[in-house]
Amino acid sequence: MDKITKYGLYNYDKFNFEDLIKKYDIGIDSRNMIEEFKNLLPKIDSMGWWSVGKQGHQAQFAIQSRIGSEDPYYESCGPQPMLNKEYDSYTLTEGSYNIVNKMFTNTYFEKIINMFPFEVCRVRFLRLSSKACYRFHRDMTYKFHIPVITDPSNMMIWPEQTHRHIVHMPADGHVYFTETAIPHTALNGGSNYRYHIVVSSMVERDQVFASLQEKDFDKTNYPSLDPEGEWK
Repeated sequence: MDKITKYGLYNYDKFNFEDLIKKYDIGIDSRNMIEEFKNLLPKIDSMGWWSVGKQGHQAQFAIQSRIGSEDPYYESCGPQPMLNKEYDSYTLTEGSYNIVNKMFTNTYFEKIINMFPFEVCRVRFLRLSSKACYRFHRDMTYKFHIPVITDPSNMMIWPEQTHRHIVHMPADGHVYFTETAIPHTALNGGSNYRYHIVVSSMVERDQVFASLQEKDFDKTNYPSLDPEGEWK
């Protein structure tokens, strides 16, 4: 019989919905990040992305892997709820994926991992195709999102009436704590791929909030139908 760990799903009656998404600045230079990603992207494309579904709208590529992995760029990709449950016969957790893959050692992405004031793990690139969305779902725990290439028509949505949030995360170097243990989706309403870095951690949520200085949201965090991002 499995049991959900302390990193697992919230009880709605106890959850503070103000904690659905938080914005932080840990010192990422967005120009360096985007430039290095564009330099690495042809190599990533040539190796191939992990993808799911007939259309392959959702794709991933791992920045971190676990010790001894025979498939370091893909093993941690995709939905893996087993990682956040306790089984006598299953010992892997998200924290097992804490080794920077060779392609990303001594790159700006390794620096980003080291900018967090606590250990992070299972760091991946997520690609979402134009005019595509994720199914309405919930993960086993929270995630950090770092947008790399996006536009204002890309948004993350918690659609339930009691706590509805519709948020755009621009690629300006900010890190976003997202409470993905609450049902949500993301959609790409633009004409190009959306690329995010997604980061996991095994630390408690309270420790996250105490370790990082929250930033205010502004108009860049709310969706625009203008593909150039101009507000009118």
